[in-house]
Amino acid sequence: MNYFKRKYLSTILFILVFFFLTFAYIVLVFINYDANKTMMQELVKTNQLNIVKGYKRQIDEWLSVKKRIVSSASTFLEKLDPKKNYHDIRQILQSAITTGEFRSVYIGYANDSFITGINWIAPLNYFPTERPWYKVGKERQSIAITLPYIDSDLLKEVVSIVSPIYNHNNGELMAVLSSDLILDSIQKEILSINLPFNGFAFLVSKNGKILVSPDGFSEQKCNGCEPAISAILSNNEMVGTTTYGYNGKKYLVFYEPLENSDWIFATVLNEESIFGELNEQLFQNVIMAVSFSVFGILGLLLFLFLSRKIFEHKRLLDSFAHSSSHAMAIIDKHKNVLLINDPLRKLLAINESIELGDSITQLKEIAGNIELLQTLIEAVHEVMDCTFNAKIIKIPNNDTTECLLVQIMPIIEKGSKIEGCILTINDITNEYRLETHAKEHEQIMIQHSKMAAMGEMVGAITHQWRQPLAALLVLMGMLRIQVKDKIISEDRLIESFDKAVEIVKFMELTLQAFKSFYKTGQEKEYFDSATVVEEVVSIMKPIARIHNIDLSFIYDYKKDYPMFSYSNYVKQILVNLISNAKDAILEKNSTSAEGHIIITLDETSECYVIRVEDDGVGIQKGFEEKLFKEMQTTKGHKGTGHGLYLCKLLIENKLNGTIKIISYANPTVFELTFLKEING
Repeated sequence: MNYFKRKYLSTILFILVFFFLTFAYIVLVFINYDANKTMMQELVKTNQLNIVKGYKRQIDEWLSVKKRIVSSASTFLEKLDPKKNYHDIRQILQSAITTGEFRSVYIGYANDSFITGINWIAPLNYFPTERPWYKVGKERQSIAITLPYIDSDLLKEVVSIVSPIYNHNNGELMAVLSSDLILDSIQKEILSINLPFNGFAFLVSKNGKILVSPDGFSEQKCNGCEPAISAILSNNEMVGTTTYGYNGKKYLVFYEPLENSDWIFATVLNEESIFGELNEQLFQNVIMAVSFSVFGILGLLLFLFLSRKIFEHKRLLDSFAHSSSHAMAIIDKHKNVLLINDPLRKLLAINESIELGDSITQLKEIAGNIELLQTLIEAVHEVMDCTFNAKIIKIPNNDTTECLLVQIMPIIEKGSKIEGCILTINDITNEYRLETHAKEHEQIMIQHSKMAAMGEMVGAITHQWRQPLAALLVLMGMLRIQVKDKIISEDRLIESFDKAVEIVKFMELTLQAFKSFYKTGQEKEYFDSATVVEEVVSIMKPIARIHNIDLSFIYDYKKDYPMFSYSNYVKQILVNLISNAKDAILEKNSTSAEGHIIITLDETSECYVIRVEDDGVGIQKGFEEKLFKEMQTTKGHKGTGHGLYLCKLLIENKLNGTIKIISYANPTVFELTFLKEING
């Protein structure tokens, strides 16, 4: 018993003290966590309320300015008769649109007459007195903001500021002035709000209708708007903070109503995200305390165990170094050799005995391979004196195609204090030969590919420039005649010069596009697909018009067609197809009969679809399978066989799209499909 006490009592006391300190540390961690959580909760609440008040004030000011503009317009309009002063009323409405940045401003009279400031003609069954905006103005009897309703023009929900106009003689309601709000600026403000903790903001009416919310929400956040609105509407406080649970998570809502409308501005934060970092830190501290305790005890026991193994490990290291098939050496911080094995002796051609502990530079006196030894000495100096990082060197022998791989690993203690390095040398001759042969084969393949593409590119550039050059010549010829006959205005002259510059720039872009066709450095860009098609149509129209061909582009001008891709490649494909369509019409119509080329633009959820239609001669029977292949043409000796082949290369290899024929004749229709956004 006394022997047991003398041997293990100090160890047991050390373990008990260690456990007590660990427990005390954990208690302090929990106390600190609770204090930090309370403080963070108050800081987040104060910060979010300030954000809500600030943006609420901005929206209020924005609405106040809009209301003042509408009120001012109604003051002028109450004195004007819609029959006698129609043009004056319309001018006031247009001025209000410009000043207030409204989408539209219009006025409806009690007799269902209607005047608008935009170019929109109301249908025959349109009665202003039955529209929601008129009813709101009539009911409120003062300037007010409507709830969202379906607009007769846009056929989607809009919000309007309305103002009733009364007859100053008898006080009866004469008309209601309405202005449609453009909520894009509020949308941009909400998108610009940088809320932490997975938060989001939205604008809602007091009856629970969402007016503005950020785009791009995940499905979970969009669904989270509805319970947030329910929590706001069910709260007794009109201003402040409330909470709600959704999908097993708790959320904090901060909101405040606007002064100039029946709207509420609100922000939502995920409570789990707010305290996530604190919870993670608590968990890490507890784990660290427990781990520190466990590893401390294990470390003590391990130290006792390892102290008996040090000598055995040293002997094992010596045995490994001398029996290893790799050449290796161990060098201390003074660059003295502590160990060098037999394979390294053979590589350095050292036949004499080595006195361990001497400097590595002293090996020059007994080494036969001085060149290899000098390389090793320089590498050791670089690692130990400069970089303190591992160094790997390949040393090929060009005469024998052999190759050695030298690795020098520094031994670094705390504080970047270097204690020495380990040097190893491996024979990688087989790997080096395989790598060399692979690179040579790759270079040969690249050169063959470039030579094969060179001929295609020269022919393609000639084919693509033919139409812009013809258009430029036609434009200059017409301009020369008009200038000579003095029948052209200065504006028309400038417009013609601009068109010529545009064609030349397009030719330059064509050359640049083909120069970079096989390069990977060309960058994608955002652009509007309809705008790109319009640019091509504007360039090709002069040459089409001279051949009595009508070139038209049909699309929904009210919509945007955003695309993230290569605009130049889209232009090249369209130029090719329009040029082919023009040639097909001229081949069919040897007389002066009129031809038609129609381009249409549609879209699906992921793609844009462009169709090029012409009433030309059509595609010959039996030529369908060869149409998109290289050096195949339907134009006989006039064709080069590059056009449709190049279209297929561009749309498939660069734009990740497709090209196909959906009608071979009467009319001939080519269909192009482009992804809206190319990834990778």
